[in-house]
Amino acid sequence: MTDQFDIGRHGRARFWVGTCPGAVFPSTESVQSEAEPADVALKSQQVALEIKLPKDPRVMYGLLGGRFETDPSATAVRIVVPYSSTPFGDGRAFVTPLASPPETPLIGLPKELADAVLKGVADARQRGARLGSGELRFDCAVYGPVGSSPSLFRQLSEAVTLLIARNRLSTSDVRQTLSEAVF
Repeated sequence: MTDQFDIGRHGRARFWVGTCPGAVFPSTESVQSEAEPADVALKSQQVALEIKLPKDPRVMYGLLGGRFETDPSATAVRIVVPYSSTPFGDGRAFVTPLASPPETPLIGLPKELADAVLKGVADARQRGARLGSGELRFDCAVYGPVGSSPSLFRQLSEAVTLLIARNRLSTSDVRQTLSEAVF
């Protein structure tokens, strides 16, 4: 499932359920953490969220996808955030209707943004996101050298985690999560 909708007067969001829109990137390094699992029957699921949001004087842009794989034998929720080995501003271009010049979206997640993704997962858990035993991996990402920031990727990971924890998704679920939680 994929859909898109407006956020406020000039913002726009697109989301995908069950897939990453061509933004999976190779990585040999990651930041990780573990958390106590909740006693919930959460199915394996993948969600990606792309945001364009004007914040004077610039336009914030980012795409982040998370994939939760259930593992009933695990004793924790393992959070894994791979990051790109290329420097900030280098990478393969990503074509999207949400970004406009001077933004040049690039596939990957620079180390500068990876720690913020972990913080966003912690924020979502504090807001009530309950994840069972398994692994939550964020290996689908696009950033913009102009419009991406740690605070935006923290918000994106919070939203993606909250959506995965819902265990079912519709456009109204995504709209509600974005309006109530982070954006």
